[in-house]
Amino acid sequence: MYVLIGSLAIAISIRHLYEAINIRRGKGIADSSMKLRLPGKLRWKIYDIITKYSVSKYLIIAAFLMGFFITLIEFVCTGQIYLPTIIYILGQPGLHVRGIFYLLLYCTLFVLPLFLIFGLFYFGFDVDRIEQIFRGKIFIVKILMSLILLILGVAIILMI
Repeated sequence: MYVLIGSLAIAISIRHLYEAINIRRGKGIADSSMKLRLPGKLRWKIYDIITKYSVSKYLIIAAFLMGFFITLIEFVCTGQIYLPTIIYILGQPGLHVRGIFYLLLYCTLFVLPLFLIFGLFYFGFDVDRIEQIFRGKIFIVKILMSLILLILGVAIILMI
């Protein structure tokens, strides 16, 4: 199992690097060559959920439920890093207790961009401007994902 998960993490790492190179060359964002992202069908499903329930008079309950269902849909993307991280932590006897701390740290860092986006929106940025900012950072995100997954993949394989 460790070899399989570690190898999968390394393979996804290589794909992120390949996509980063394509982005640097001007490809991948507007065309269909970028594969490590949420499929269009799921992105539209999320859009439909948000559009339908964001006008509810029970906005707080609707926001919680939307967050839950969107998280389930987005596991296709988030699982890329979650699964190798959890496997690594479970494989380290000394990390079982500290593992909870690391997972909480990971979850906090995971939602930090959401707070950043909310803050930008709250302080007057429109959706198009926010999208421009983040589209300009896709190359950096792809490189960081590649490095993190490569390190995790190698660490998992070396645990054998």
